[in-house]
Amino acid sequence: MKQRILFAFALIVGMGVFFLFPRPHDPGVPPGNDLKESIARVSADETIQVNVWMKDQLDLREIKPEVAHLSWPEQRVLMINLLKQHARRSQEDLLKYLAHKKGEVEVVKTFWIANLLTVRARPALIEEISNRADVALVEADMVKITPAGAKSAWSESMSNNAESNLKVINAHKLWSLGYTGEGVIVMNIDTGVMGDHPALQASWRGNVAPASESWHDAVFGTTTPAIACSDPHGTGTMSVMVGLDPTTEDTVGIAFGARWIASTFDCSTFEIRSSVFDALQWGVDPDGDPNTTDDVPVVINCSLRSDADALSKPCGNNYASLINTNIETMGIAVVYAAGNQTSPQEDDSMAIPARHPDVWAVGLVDATDPNHIILRPDLEKVLGCYESTLDLRAPGVNIRVASNDPTNYRIVSGTSESTPHVAGAIALLKQAFPNKTGPELRDALFATRDPQLKLIDVEAALHHLGNVVVSQYR
Repeated sequence: MKQRILFAFALIVGMGVFFLFPRPHDPGVPPGNDLKESIARVSADETIQVNVWMKDQLDLREIKPEVAHLSWPEQRVLMINLLKQHARRSQEDLLKYLAHKKGEVEVVKTFWIANLLTVRARPALIEEISNRADVALVEADMVKITPAGAKSAWSESMSNNAESNLKVINAHKLWSLGYTGEGVIVMNIDTGVMGDHPALQASWRGNVAPASESWHDAVFGTTTPAIACSDPHGTGTMSVMVGLDPTTEDTVGIAFGARWIASTFDCSTFEIRSSVFDALQWGVDPDGDPNTTDDVPVVINCSLRSDADALSKPCGNNYASLINTNIETMGIAVVYAAGNQTSPQEDDSMAIPARHPDVWAVGLVDATDPNHIILRPDLEKVLGCYESTLDLRAPGVNIRVASNDPTNYRIVSGTSESTPHVAGAIALLKQAFPNKTGPELRDALFATRDPQLKLIDVEAALHHLGNVVVSQYR
């Protein structure tokens, strides 16, 4: 395998300028007002944290045809190495420049999943950075990023129960064939996970692998699953993917045989955009070794939205979307909640980043209604940007999920709950078709969705993908 990868690497390097120095990735919109507003709030001697997007971006979709002859693990090794090499070389001059500004700037983190770095500096230096020829965009890092959830009510544990919303997408029919997500890893980026909840405790990957490969928290410093900001949101979304209490057989999750890993993001008063970038980058290679794949999730669930960007970048940030497309090109599906806006005052359209055409957005239906009515169909519309970017729907009304109280559950509604239905469905399909990538499995859900409702049907997707063999785990 190593010889094949080295040959492909040499081929791409030999093609030189086009791939390793690709065309600038067009941002599509001018820099947002959030940076100007952040600068206006501080004095000349104070510092602010910003994300610096380099002009020279590597879009893995452009090299995909050149590595198509390699296996997926081989492609993954090559792509990660190319991204790291490209970012290292492209950022070198800027980092040398900043090194000479010792005492004036802090380089918080350099990224490779896309070509950017996060720095903290005074406004005058940030202005200098933004005027550099090799810099495409400088944006404020401290914005409002929130879970895309809604109000909730308490519920109790139930015995020998499988929630009706799971049956609406025909998950139970895959269970009857023995497909429960066994051997598959799923991930969420959220407000942490109550790892001690009975519905989640047994399925954490950290039970059978190093905790550092199964839990990521670069914000609060925890080393095992924990709750961030006292918010049960992440516990709930994870339980929709994998939740099962093995003692009571209380099933709230779709792929209850799968293992889960998770990362927090900064959900403090001023949310940190780069904390989401950091979580996404970690999810591509949790153990830090591109040569291994047993640590890699098939899907990353993102039930979150960026409130500030809806006004400053109403069509989304093409640079940030490049992170998602690079991840997907490496075989991991990324799904985002469409949002729960309820009035024009809340920006009467789909949330960011879900509204971007390169991002897969999930809406909801009310599965408690016999007709599975669509709530807020106008959320598909993003005036002045794209006609429609909502791709799939799943149940999202009155969904019972795990809570931060290990003895209780919650009843919640929102696209935060519909999105992990899609992630869980991908995990079921992955067990049935282990050689398929996450995006390929999600494409099957898209191809077999209800033509009017866009509601997913995991059984239809299973048959769409090919011959079905009863799982050995049945």
